[in-house]
Amino acid sequence: MDYPKSVPSVGLVNGKFVDENPVNGTPGSLIPAAWGNSITDEVVNVVKAAGLVPDEADLGQLLLSIQKISQSDSAKYALDTGASGTYVASYAPALKALVDGVVLCFKAQNGNTGASTFSPNGLTAAPIVGAAHSALQGGEIVANGDVWVQWNSSIGTGSWVLIDSTGGAFQVANASKSQHAVALGQLAGAIGTTAPQFDSSLKLVTTAFLARSGKQLSGVVPFTGALTGGASHVGGFLYGWSATANSYSLPNTVSLAIPVGAVITLANFGSNSMAIVPQGTDKTQTPSLPATSSSFTLVSGASAEFTHVGSGTWFITGNAVNSSSADFAASIGLSGYQKLGSWIIQWGTASAIAAGGSLTVAYPLTFPNAALMTLPGNSAAVGSTANTCTVGVKYGGASQCTFYANGTVGSPNVPWIAIGY
Repeated sequence: MDYPKSVPSVGLVNGKFVDENPVNGTPGSLIPAAWGNSITDEVVNVVKAAGLVPDEADLGQLLLSIQKISQSDSAKYALDTGASGTYVASYAPALKALVDGVVLCFKAQNGNTGASTFSPNGLTAAPIVGAAHSALQGGEIVANGDVWVQWNSSIGTGSWVLIDSTGGAFQVANASKSQHAVALGQLAGAIGTTAPQFDSSLKLVTTAFLARSGKQLSGVVPFTGALTGGASHVGGFLYGWSATANSYSLPNTVSLAIPVGAVITLANFGSNSMAIVPQGTDKTQTPSLPATSSSFTLVSGASAEFTHVGSGTWFITGNAVNSSSADFAASIGLSGYQKLGSWIIQWGTASAIAAGGSLTVAYPLTFPNAALMTLPGNSAAVGSTANTCTVGVKYGGASQCTFYANGTVGSPNVPWIAIGY
């Protein structure tokens, strides 16, 4: 609508109405009936569109009508009548041209399975793109979902940008900053940065972080001679292999901030024993012995896991602890013993038993419960390998036994072996 410029002699001044001026004798502008009716009809149409009944005495109807129409937004909502991927909707009043920024909503009749288009009021169908300005891939629109699109003439030759779609997936551009949403396609390749070693936050875990945290071997380190442990050895497998003596100093848990649960695996492939030495105030501990700052001996062919259990203590597990465990303690010599868990094997020699006499021998270690049997070996006189007599054994409790020489040729030596628990 506009001022009645086409009406002859309407009397507009500078395109606007003016009042009559009796002093100057200038007439006022005319108000044509057609123009007055058109103004009134436009206002009445707005009132009716808002669902109100026009009332001549109500001077607030136009404002109320505009507010109601704006709140209902019914002019921008329609039902889809197209097919999957080709969405069509008719709005009232009808859209005659597209303007950048216009937002429309439609209720989808079908979901999409790939690239899609939208045509309102018979206008040329244009692509629907996601927030990344890329064609839809499928699943962004679902049947009976409400879909909001916004026209952008600068994307391609003009596209509808999917602002929201209830029940559908949402397309995002690839993340490039710390607060960006991540696209699924990015997860197939490298993304972000690996968190620092021992990080315990809720950051995204990468395979590199897993390796450094000991979830898989972080590396394999062969060495010869003396090697000082570092934080990079955590989660790794290290082995000494030279013919000369090797040694390894465990990482300093204080200066290197080694966390509880850190694990290092060590193996001795060399021909000599390997000394494993704690650093600083750190200690090592086996299942049956108290924590100690002394070195742990890893014998040739043995391996062990060293786990930091807190307070600077490295707990040792693996086959290497058998030799240091009280359950597998041993005293090796001409007489001695070997513990095998609850079982104990002991051995020795009853020397120079007088012919026809006896000799009581104390076991190297008192059996905790009982000696089950003591067996004598071949007996011979001192300095001779010839058998001289038969030998008997008398049980003497858990700490000793007595040997008897039944013969006349004197002073036999009797090797023996005992088993108990």
